[in-house]
Amino acid sequence: MTIKRIAVGLGKYPKKLVTPRGPHKKYESYALTYIIRDLLKFAGNSRETDKILREGNVVVDGRVIKDGNFGIGLMDVISFPKINKHYLMMPSTIKSKDIFLKEINEEGAKIKLAKVTEKQIIKDGKIQISTSDGYVFFVNKDENNINTKDTIVFDISAKKRTVREILKFKEGAAVLITHGRNKGNGGKITFINKGTKDILSTTKVGDIETSTDYIFVIGEETPLISVNTDNTNTPGSATDNISNTGTPENADSISNIN
Repeated sequence: MTIKRIAVGLGKYPKKLVTPRGPHKKYESYALTYIIRDLLKFAGNSRETDKILREGNVVVDGRVIKDGNFGIGLMDVISFPKINKHYLMMPSTIKSKDIFLKEINEEGAKIKLAKVTEKQIIKDGKIQISTSDGYVFFVNKDENNINTKDTIVFDISAKKRTVREILKFKEGAAVLITHGRNKGNGGKITFINKGTKDILSTTKVGDIETSTDYIFVIGEETPLISVNTDNTNTPGSATDNISNTGTPENADSISNIN
């Protein structure tokens, strides 16, 4: 697992942590317990973390999660409704760090971006769309305008999750680089090299050329979420109104959560 994490630019997995389970690839995700206790420091130990989870105080992508081993991956939205704190999992631009928890506002926490990885026709003329983080959508054949590498935008606060917007993978699109030595950087696609049977496809983002597999579309022209190359939070779009970064002021008071 460590070799795979290094290969995609995520570095070694922290020691003494359980292997996460869930929709994300194991080597590209972190256990929720680690996020709460070690990154956000909302708990001092595993017992406190378990209590926070057991009482239903943690929401991931609109669902209450009570399993501390549940894996959190890129672009997941983590919310703590009791203290009105919301975070988006982002790739860090800092070489020594794998991930970056970007603090977002309540409105931004209602929106989920998911990369399309598979598309297939099923019975009754329906088309099944699958994403990298395990989401599945069904669309009618006459709505067949979604392709792999596109990004689906949907409302995770709604009971029925339907496609709200499609962000196309194309030249001029605003994107985020999710893996490799340029992870965490963003910009606009300037050129797409489709590759061949023997040569992998690459994409140029500004002056950076990287594997097309590392590209995540975050906007048609203007990004729906802000990308900060130094991992400091500044106000972004209406969807991504950022407050101060770093450890929350009330993180050291466990009573604020449970």
